Amino acid sequence: MTFNKASSFNSSLRKSRYVSATTVKSLLESPSKSHWEKIGINHKDGVCVPLFSLKSRSSFGIGEFYDLILLFQWCKTVGFQIVQLLPLNDTGEDTSPYNAISSVALNPIFLSLNSLPDIDKVPSYHKRVSFLKSLNNNDSVNYRDVRKIKMSILREYYNTVGKHYAKSDDLFQKFVEKESYWLKPYSLFKSLRESFQNLPINRWPKDTLCYSGIKNLESENSSSAFFFQYLQYLCFQQLLKVREEADKLGILIKGDIPILISNDSADVWYYRNLFTSSVSVGAPPDLYNLEGQNWNLPLYNWESMEAIDYKWWRVRLQYAENFYSLYRLDHIAGFFRMWIIPQDGRSRFVPEKESEFLTQGTKILKNLLAFSKMLPVGEDLGDVPTSIRESMRVLGICGTKIPRWERHWDADGSFKHPNTYEPISLTSLSTHDSDTLHLWWKKNPTEAMNYSNILKIRYSRQLSPEIQEKILSSSHNSSSLLHINLLNDYLSLDSTMVSNDPEKERINVPGTISETNWVYRCKPYLEDLLENNSFNKRISSILQRPLSK
Repeated sequence: MTFNKASSFNSSLRKSRYVSATTVKSLLESPSKSHWEKIGINHKDGVCVPLFSLKSRSSFGIGEFYDLILLFQWCKTVGFQIVQLLPLNDTGEDTSPYNAISSVALNPIFLSLNSLPDIDKVPSYHKRVSFLKSLNNNDSVNYRDVRKIKMSILREYYNTVGKHYAKSDDLFQKFVEKESYWLKPYSLFKSLRESFQNLPINRWPKDTLCYSGIKNLESENSSSAFFFQYLQYLCFQQLLKVREEADKLGILIKGDIPILISNDSADVWYYRNLFTSSVSVGAPPDLYNLEGQNWNLPLYNWESMEAIDYKWWRVRLQYAENFYSLYRLDHIAGFFRMWIIPQDGRSRFVPEKESEFLTQGTKILKNLLAFSKMLPVGEDLGDVPTSIRESMRVLGICGTKIPRWERHWDADGSFKHPNTYEPISLTSLSTHDSDTLHLWWKKNPTEAMNYSNILKIRYSRQLSPEIQEKILSSSHNSSSLLHINLLNDYLSLDSTMVSNDPEKERINVPGTISETNWVYRCKPYLEDLLENNSFNKRISSILQRPLSK
């Protein structure tokens, strides 16, 4: 397919890029008014990628904070305006970004080591990072080696030069004071966890689980906790620099705020009255998970949250606002009602009555909107009541549209055309929890054929680059205001940029514990992606944007 044909195809779709006066009026009358005004009420295109998946010639075995700057430069070149990330929270030894040990703290595994002041003063630094750099040749993240070596280097860095900087840096002292609500519990938790060989909380000594015991531990562990506070300061400084570079390039960063937190987290340990650990939260049975899901995560005590004016959420969002302009609000329906799995086995939604869960969810979301100027985008996939989606629309909060799942389920199950989507929404062809577009097409030929018919494009059993370009174009020209696709779904336009095994391009399979989850790494280096003019022209053509110099 020539670019002229692609242009013709896109031109016929561009009519849907118009934002109706009705949509504008609805948003300007919603509680999200100021949030939309800040980013602009118009169509925006973006790319989604986990930070751990990025690869540059400066990174060591995993994507690092400053790799994002190269990604922003590429986005500016081809015409994207949004970069969506997966959560960046500290997950301890877990690889899932959705099982964090802190609702706020960033993962120091993402620190760009090369950019730390006086890093060369660390003995054997270059020898150890040369091994980490060799891990860039792998098509997956080796978390064990990366975490072990990076943390060893960071500890030695702290002992060599970091302590001096920490004592003399007024900004560090101000950071610790300002962020004390989450930082002090987190740093103490990390210190204790390390001393207990990373055992779960329920296996810690009893005196660490009571209020008086915790107060004694704060003074006893102040020195070791200081190290973890300093690492968070370094993370803060680097990600703040990343935000500054994004602002210069006109790129909006979209974060990801998981609704839940690990049972084995600093939050549950320190602020235990805010959580109910006697039941587990999950998801009910659906078309794709016939037995439902048990996430083994604690339920919020919303009464206790409200009693402190939702301070836990306010602090969390205000810290994230340092870095993001938008954020994915994970499992947004959970603010209205949660699927709980009690020990007696009688799983159910809490609250169960519609009048009660609508009141609860609307109240909580209004508070979240008041806490920051970041625009939330709800992840409302699955069997979500129409009343919840209507509440989101009234609040001015986008829902998420995945074309392969957007169908007339109450009738013949046929696909909905992307031009018929609710405008206050986000369109994305795939998610980190689904097959990529290429994999879905391969596994579901009948569905792929029916979807081709909806788009009025010629079906082929093999997903050719030409067909893929048209599907990508249709996603960017849906009636949704926001259009964000996985980076994987663009890279697969060029077979040299992806694995020969499409299964390796998938990021996660929900409900499974596997070595293949959360390890995906992009094949091309970001530096090479920036220089690939022919590929970049292709992406710009899909977006109908001129290639920036």
